[in-house]
Amino acid sequence: MKRSLLVGLIVFLSAANADAGWSVTVRAKCRWWSKQYVAKAHAGCGVLLLCSQSSSSCGTAYASCSKMCSVGSASSSSYCGPSGWGGTSNATGVGWAGLEGNDGGTEDSASQNRLEGSVIFDEAARAVIILVNDGEFEATADGSFSELEATISTIQGTEADPVDDAVAQPAADSVLWHGGMRVEQGDVAFSGELTAQDLEPAVDRSATGALLVRTARVAKAIAVPAGVSLDDIEVTIRCDSGFGNRVTPSYTNFLRGDGNTDGNVDLGDAIAGLNYLFRGSKTPTCMDAADANANGRFDLSDPIFTLSWFFLGGPQPPAPGPFECGPHPGGRSIGCASYPICGATPAGDA
Repeated sequence: MKRSLLVGLIVFLSAANADAGWSVTVRAKCRWWSKQYVAKAHAGCGVLLLCSQSSSSCGTAYASCSKMCSVGSASSSSYCGPSGWGGTSNATGVGWAGLEGNDGGTEDSASQNRLEGSVIFDEAARAVIILVNDGEFEATADGSFSELEATISTIQGTEADPVDDAVAQPAADSVLWHGGMRVEQGDVAFSGELTAQDLEPAVDRSATGALLVRTARVAKAIAVPAGVSLDDIEVTIRCDSGFGNRVTPSYTNFLRGDGNTDGNVDLGDAIAGLNYLFRGSKTPTCMDAADANANGRFDLSDPIFTLSWFFLGGPQPPAPGPFECGPHPGGRSIGCASYPICGATPAGDA
């Protein structure tokens, strides 16, 4: 009876805040094992991913999701094809009972994004050109966020057209260019190799601190290294809306399970994770390291996984593992802003 009540309470708490996102992947050509266009969308409430769609095609791919949460709603959609790509996501409302509700969310919390553009593989110039026709990113100043991530990578080292519950991240050593933008707490921040000059954004702040970033008619050209064929390159655009502590991936070496970044995976990491989830302690600086079971999310299952391995002989934390520093192995990454034990050098350059 007590176990059922605990499970029910966790489900209720995690269903309180909305989260939505989408991604598109464009490749230079269509192959039987790797379609040219991929579209993904997901929507959920808190740590529960309630809807995930993915499609791939040599024509045009579409994906969409929509879910109502105990407070608020989440929806997303995307398309990708010969005429271009685009997507939207919207997340509104965060209940006081949400696992991340200690960040100050209310029913008025909201974030949204909209972006459309195209990709050109320019063989003559040996460059990939990302075109952004029009876009908007908006978030209220209460922990809500809206973010963009763009990655150019080689197809080798990535899973072909994955259809799991998340946006697949390329292996660190396959990344040629990576950049991001995040709108949060009345501010806009850029990461990786993307800058404000690249997007030339227009920023509007409301009296309540909400932030709206607009961008249009942008062309960003990225040179392709010698020896790399444009036929083996893919471009992934990811956008998310939600509430809480999400971090754009940075492809930093880390130890899996070391959530408190002290260089060891032990009881202290499980305690730190529980304190973050339920007592409002500081956000782990390397969320990928805190994601002990490598499911692409940080939730109650991660401290439990660590305790099971440490005391009960359960499965060892997956790659890169708890003993040797290494890069994210691919699949979903939730980011690693800093992991000084292994150094801050991107894994692909190590």
